[in-house]
Amino acid sequence: MCAAVVSSPSAPSAEDPNAPAEVLTEFEPPQLGKAVRIIVRGQPIAVFNVRGKLYALDAECGHHRSGRIENGEVRDGVVICPKHHVQFRLDTGEVAGGSSFIRRGIRAIHTYRVRSVEGRLAVVLAITGTAASAESDQSRSLGQDQSWDEARS
Repeated sequence: MCAAVVSSPSAPSAEDPNAPAEVLTEFEPPQLGKAVRIIVRGQPIAVFNVRGKLYALDAECGHHRSGRIENGEVRDGVVICPKHHVQFRLDTGEVAGGSSFIRRGIRAIHTYRVRSVEGRLAVVLAITGTAASAESDQSRSLGQDQSWDEARS
């Protein structure tokens, strides 16, 4: 896939000038049941459309960063790395299964807030999910229990 042409990010809110900015990309959301690989500010991200809900994760497996997650099979809320068969939860990026030998030392992959805006993908580059908990000093992520509207208000 080619790299995204990214528009200027939306400005941080007046209430929190340190809040991560949302980036509106030129990419269309994936079709129902499909995934796409996009590049946002140099960051490869896999976006999945599962039953009409969008999920965005690091596009590369946590095992040697060589498995392309967007090519993985999705089942029961996880995506299975097509190269290493490690399973990652779509909502948190947490390692959820796979060979115990392979799973040892594999980190959770980052998840990101994503939504469709007028037929284009909008992504917040602050990480969320399990990986964010491990890196909370480095990231200002939105709470998992917040809806998109609550987080933006």
